[in-house]
Amino acid sequence: MSDGEIAQRFGVSRTAIRTQRLTHGLTAASKWSYASKRYDTDRNFFAQIDTPAKAYILGFIIADGSVHKNGKSVTVAIQKTDAALLRAIAAELGCAAPLGRKSPSVRDKGTPLAVLTLCGRKLVADLSALGVRHDKSYTATYPAIPEHLESHLVRGLWDGDGWVGERQFSLAGTRELVEGVTSAVERHTGCRLRIRQAVNGKSCWYAQGSRRDRPVMQWMYSDVGLAMVRKAGAYWLYWS
Repeated sequence: MSDGEIAQRFGVSRTAIRTQRLTHGLTAASKWSYASKRYDTDRNFFAQIDTPAKAYILGFIIADGSVHKNGKSVTVAIQKTDAALLRAIAAELGCAAPLGRKSPSVRDKGTPLAVLTLCGRKLVADLSALGVRHDKSYTATYPAIPEHLESHLVRGLWDGDGWVGERQFSLAGTRELVEGVTSAVERHTGCRLRIRQAVNGKSCWYAQGSRRDRPVMQWMYSDVGLAMVRKAGAYWLYWS
């Protein structure tokens, strides 16, 4: 295992592992020696979006994932309190890798993060074919998937980058992604969510709904497979 993999396994920093290794005169694993021992993962998982779980995870990665520029891996980091969802996602992909830990940034408001890393060029290439690339914060679009799976895709987007409150709910994303979501929502529920641009004028846009759009929440969360417990709980409390 590499220093980074050992650090993830035990929840400490890579520097701490390197310091102990040097103290005890241990040689670092060569790139070759640990590259062949990657954790098993279904690299063909995103080759075809044909199940509710695949649709949900695709949406969640579009919203909250980070695709490495080298085309070898994708990382998802969420609040540690929501780590159960990452374990469920890993199980769907047949990935036994332990969750890593990431120090919180100012944006995360001091909340510790749990991290899941999925490796595989084929997996990343299939995500790219669905429009999920390393610059997705600016280029993400609404992917074409079977209509009967769209509620799961949209729930994944909402769990990753949305908000569910008592009287309103909203989703952040690129203009193309948000417009695709509102179009899907209208086809399935007849509700037309409001779209607005972020006040700072950046590339972020919002789709927003209110109490009159309750069917949207029911469409997303009433037939739940994978879901973030915290947001599904907000649905059951305020919108069911």
